[in-house]
Amino acid sequence: MQLRSIILYSKSGEKRVLDFRLGELNIVTGTSQTGKSALLDIVDFCMGRDEVTLPIGPISRTVSWYAVLFQLPDTRAFVARKAPAPGRKSVTNAMLELGADLEPLDFEQLRVNADSTMVRQQLGGRIGIGDTAVDGAGGPLTAHLGHAALLCLQNQDEVSHRRWLFHRQAEDGIRTALRTTLPYFLGAVAEDQAAMQQQLTNARRALRRLQGELKAAEALNRDVDVTLQTLLREA
Repeated sequence: MQLRSIILYSKSGEKRVLDFRLGELNIVTGTSQTGKSALLDIVDFCMGRDEVTLPIGPISRTVSWYAVLFQLPDTRAFVARKAPAPGRKSVTNAMLELGADLEPLDFEQLRVNADSTMVRQQLGGRIGIGDTAVDGAGGPLTAHLGHAALLCLQNQDEVSHRRWLFHRQAEDGIRTALRTTLPYFLGAVAEDQAAMQQQLTNARRALRRLQGELKAAEALNRDVDVTLQTLLREA
């Protein structure tokens, strides 16, 4: 999956498109405070993240929809996310369109027809990332496109940090997700690993129950044997 375009729609309906060259190194340059760092947050948001992490500024004050156009192996995907209402930091509504010749849509064509979960499932499934449960210390966790993005994106502070390797690594919940899903993305565990682990847990639980029943039966057998020996002596 490659990024073809990032699109911003203003509240007045104007459209601004930033195109990228597929299969090449793309470098975005510009003076300070012009929104370069916000591009990563926009892509992250359009890949299914519910929380908008864009700083308060000209972009967040003027943009009503954020969108990206992805090139998938067999088609294109247009994903648009409406900016949260004033006072809110997150939103789940989304728009998803698929088509071989898709181009950035006009403002009048934008509509909500999906949510963030559907975006992750649809895009992830088309590039081989299903909602696969993997087993972690806190229990099974579903690996999806959002977890894959953590391995592909890095902002400026993360690139220069001496102790951070992955996107959003400093966040507590993200650290756990990275530890749990990384073996899956590296191919070190099977897709049904969590299901197999659950089967093993259930089998061990059943084994402990049967072992307890066996001990109880053995104890009862000993008691019966003592009773019979006593009756024999009395006879």
